[in-house]
Amino acid sequence: MNHQIQTKLFPVAVLLALLAGVVAGGAQERLTSQVPEDLRSPRTTLDTFLGEQLKADIQWDTVVATLNFDEARSPADRRLVAGQLKSVLDGRGLVVRMDSVPADPDYLDPESRESAFTPFPIRLPEFQLRRTNDMAWRISGSTVRAAETLYESTFSWYARRLLDLLPPVVERSFLGFTLWQLIGLALLALLA
Repeated sequence: MNHQIQTKLFPVAVLLALLAGVVAGGAQERLTSQVPEDLRSPRTTLDTFLGEQLKADIQWDTVVATLNFDEARSPADRRLVAGQLKSVLDGRGLVVRMDSVPADPDYLDPESRESAFTPFPIRLPEFQLRRTNDMAWRISGSTVRAAETLYESTFSWYARRLLDLLPPVVERSFLGFTLWQLIGLALLALLA
């Protein structure tokens, strides 16, 4: 008797499992289609984060959207974190080779099998992008939380104080160098 019930319920269970898979797949497709274009892959997220900060008129809302803030922060604090992370990359001479950044929205790290990408695994392993619950790729919450520490370890107290006094235009990049670095090189050349 029990065997007859199992035999009759098996096709129903299989049908329900298939139906659940179709519904879940459709939900993921809807989520993916709702992700802003500039957050769909590690490449588009990094291109947005870096490219927007090179423009004369920075769209800070677009830049901070690339960061995963897991706690409430003021808009000014969000901009500060974004600027600190960009300064850390510039200050350490780290240049992102976009052709080596995955453009696949479904990218999985080969070692961890997680939706995560680390552009500088040796020189700056703390800087990482992760796919969030809304299917968007963002600079990870752990990277955001470490921004101030990374900034302080990159720049000496004196350099930080000097950078704070200079106008924001000196943070712009040219040929992979920020303006303040080029000015410093010119001063060194004059003194030599």
